[in-house]
Amino acid sequence: MSEKDATPNFASKVSKVLEEALPESTEIDLSIKTHVLCGNYGSGKTTVALKIMLKLMSLNQAAPILVSYKQDHSASRSLVKELSKELDVPIFEIDDVSTLKKVEEQLADGSVMIVDTSAGNIKGEIPKLEKELLSVNFHLVNALDSFFAAQEHFLNVTTWSSIILTRLEMNTNRWPLIHSLANTRVPLSLGSISPDLKSQLVSLTKEDLVNQLNLTDCIE
Repeated sequence: MSEKDATPNFASKVSKVLEEALPESTEIDLSIKTHVLCGNYGSGKTTVALKIMLKLMSLNQAAPILVSYKQDHSASRSLVKELSKELDVPIFEIDDVSTLKKVEEQLADGSVMIVDTSAGNIKGEIPKLEKELLSVNFHLVNALDSFFAAQEHFLNVTTWSSIILTRLEMNTNRWPLIHSLANTRVPLSLGSISPDLKSQLVSLTKEDLVNQLNLTDCIE
């Protein structure tokens, strides 16, 4: 076998090893009442929250509720207000867990609450939310170009229900993320391929992530 023929074969073996190391994907469980999206400023979490909201509204299900929770960054608050007005979608600003709990208790059957919050003090907030809310999942929103140290830190803050990846359209190094996911085993769920709100989120699998590595080109 020539070196040229061996390269795809070797790349295929590397892909298989990586896929075995990575966690399985999961779907967002809509039987859970509250879904908290956490991420750094600039990670795209507000855009993801709005995309999920718009998708649920298009399915003609019970009206979902979108909450901006403890957004301390002034730019985040401004963006939320701007997008709420532009899309004619109500976004409730809440700063305490007791009010958040009351909103959850009033959800209609089949409705869900999407909570958009920063990752600044999430280590302290998650235990409070778990204790007070009736039914909650936590999802980390992570941009592909995030710093490795920050990515590692947030992945290990809690047991995440899933990770949602943004900026999939970028030609950036995937290896740090693959390393982190292999270590933490946080399930993949959704991905964003464009910041455009008209671009829907996509289901994301470990095979998708490995295929984006273009291993054949890397090995040659």
